[in-house]
Amino acid sequence: MNIRPDMTIVCATDFSAPSKRALDTAVEVAKRFGASKLLLLHVDETIERFAAATDAEARFAQEYARLQEEAREATRALAAAATTASGLPVVPEFRTGNAYLEVVRFAEDVKADLIVVGTHGRTGLKRVIMGSVAERVVRHAPCNVLTVKHDGGSPA
Repeated sequence: MNIRPDMTIVCATDFSAPSKRALDTAVEVAKRFGASKLLLLHVDETIERFAAATDAEARFAQEYARLQEEAREATRALAAAATTASGLPVVPEFRTGNAYLEVVRFAEDVKADLIVVGTHGRTGLKRVIMGSVAERVVRHAPCNVLTVKHDGGSPA
């Protein structure tokens, strides 16, 4: 990893316990290495779930807008709490689409030096069916990726 004062760190969040641990780790890395930017990114995949509902688009439009605003507010609140707790400015960012693709694209756009993501610790059939956003980010990222393991509790 190229450590320098203008280092940019992207931390992805889905608001789960593993991603909150990842944010704590990202803050610690940013403080330790004097990073100039810590960007907290949430990717809203809601549109992916609603895309199949062709005849119900109007009915879902209002709900979709509400869910997006909730996610934006949760991202802002999480960033603000991290800023308050650490004294390090944490900037909330928001995108829509496929989570791993948008994390990778965002990291490319901001020329990130490091991406920090939490892992849910799924194994077996659950992992095969649900896939792993963290694993895909690692494979496709334009920079180094730090994965933060879940705490050993029940996988999400």
